[in-house]
Amino acid sequence: HADLIRRELAPPQPLDAESLELAEVLCHQDSVTLHVRRGDYVSNPKARETFYECSAKYYQDALQRVPGNGPVVVVSDDISWARENLPRTRPMHFAGEKGARSGLADLWLMAQGKHHIIANSTFSWWGAWLSTTCTGTTVAPRHWFRTSKYDTRDLLPKEWSCV
Repeated sequence: HADLIRRELAPPQPLDAESLELAEVLCHQDSVTLHVRRGDYVSNPKARETFYECSAKYYQDALQRVPGNGPVVVVSDDISWARENLPRTRPMHFAGEKGARSGLADLWLMAQGKHHIIANSTFSWWGAWLSTTCTGTTVAPRHWFRTSKYDTRDLLPKEWSCV
């Protein structure tokens, strides 16, 4: 049923020029979408107590797990942090450089990549899971929550790897 769910939940293709340009970048056979979530994980004390924040080292280690040297399209709610902290081991493109973006456009864009590096975020999770190229590598953080009250044993598909 996964294919049916993917078809039914696939976000519509945005028409803005930036999304279409970045989708062209993602046509490369070894393309990677990388999601950085900071926002409330950094600014909200309650969220900081609940969620881990993915570090630059996490993204560096995750990129090493993805085969090839294809371009990376970065989607983030904190592009400045991403620009300053992500390792530049591959060509990098940052969504949002041409103005504000919608969450729906970002979700669509993340689903276009072959490989995915996600944050500890359900938005990231859906972006990778909705990918139409299910043969790529998806890397997720091993730790999502700072507390053990959440059972995460079945949070990730078995074929995804953790760092």
